[in-house]
Amino acid sequence: MADDVRVATLRAPSWPLARARLHEFSIAQCAAGWNASPACRVPDFVRSRFGAAALLCLVISIRGAVNTAAPPARYAITLMDPPVAEFMRSHPNASPSAIEEYRKKIEAAQAALRKELEERKIPVTGAVQTVLNAVFVLAPPDRVAELQALPGVRGVALMRRKKLEAADRSAKH
Repeated sequence: MADDVRVATLRAPSWPLARARLHEFSIAQCAAGWNASPACRVPDFVRSRFGAAALLCLVISIRGAVNTAAPPARYAITLMDPPVAEFMRSHPNASPSAIEEYRKKIEAAQAALRKELEERKIPVTGAVQTVLNAVFVLAPPDRVAELQALPGVRGVALMRRKKLEAADRSAKH
């Protein structure tokens, strides 16, 4: 019955952390110990400390090479046109329809920017028009220069998460 099993996991006696997954042989071939069959032997370079360290360094360097991209961060892209609140302050006698037309102008500029960002595969997380004319995105830090070069962009600012101290104080009491 033990001869039907085709895969076994073995541990090297001198190094308990070294594990070799062995395929296409039965457990009976390895039952006598490490030297019973060439298929059951862990290569000598893996059993030595130098070989194990070299193998570990190789795995770490390959993993580091795969994950070199910086994680995306949240950015606020401010546009050239002033926000609606600033338009209302600078035009105190503006009619509600003029204010609404200005808001639509800002929304059209933001829609054009959103389309450009979509083509560049940069996800948009939100937008505001009233107090700030900005579009919020999620992008890696190495693409900030690309964001700043987009047409109609005034600037790009990194958004950081901060806790409010007043909320912390009220939660403690």
